[in-house]
Amino acid sequence: MNKKIYQVYVTSSPNDPNGFWGFGDFLRGCIALYQYCKLNGHTFYISLQRHPLKKFLNSTGENELINSAVIYSYPNLVPNSIENNHSLEIYMFTNANCDIPLSIDCKEYFKSFLKPSSFLQEKIDYKMKELDIVSKEYSIVHVRTGDKYLIHNVPMDHNICTLLYNQMIIDGCIKDKTILLSDNTECSKILNKIDGRLICSGTIPVHIGHKSCSNNDVALESTLIDLHLIINSKEIYSYPGSGFPMIVSYVYDIPYKKTIVPFL
Repeated sequence: MNKKIYQVYVTSSPNDPNGFWGFGDFLRGCIALYQYCKLNGHTFYISLQRHPLKKFLNSTGENELINSAVIYSYPNLVPNSIENNHSLEIYMFTNANCDIPLSIDCKEYFKSFLKPSSFLQEKIDYKMKELDIVSKEYSIVHVRTGDKYLIHNVPMDHNICTLLYNQMIIDGCIKDKTILLSDNTECSKILNKIDGRLICSGTIPVHIGHKSCSNNDVALESTLIDLHLIINSKEIYSYPGSGFPMIVSYVYDIPYKKTIVPFL
């Protein structure tokens, strides 16, 4: 029986009142659910109707029922919760792992979903001009220090930044055109001070899945500008690895190298 399955991005749910899944988690879950629906003959939709991101991206499926539906978070896809549900429309939120490599139709679907609004595209173009970069002619170094810094504002340890920089030198990831993206502004500034070739994007990091952080339009816009800086890059170096750039690499076929470091 064909069902309409909606991946609804919410910042809280009955089993997770504060929210915790960021944009990379959301996209991974979207892809997993897309793959499940295609395999089992269901129709897949993405809804941003209950998330501020709707101002910047186009959802693929919106209806008035989503505003009143109870959305539960599922860390993993549970087929029985879908197949044994007698409703023809199911609303959920998952960050389940997807299968790779992605099919061509899956990549095209998500490229269409991530296409920016005209307003956001202007902001992206302005940022790339400001950074003096051209699409596919620069590298991205992405540093994820974690939620204790991003959400709880724990001060950054300079020694960690020095260790991280030393690893970057070993990896050879710092080149003539290298844009540094991080969930930690302080970390970015320290690394840029150590080596000016690491060019800070100047955007504002925010955990858009956390209820207390998701209503800042400037920060949401910054997150999506970062997303498109990654999309337009020629390669991605990630420390110690993050779902945000990793999913982009799957969809857009961008070389991605993750280096796990014990101090992050």
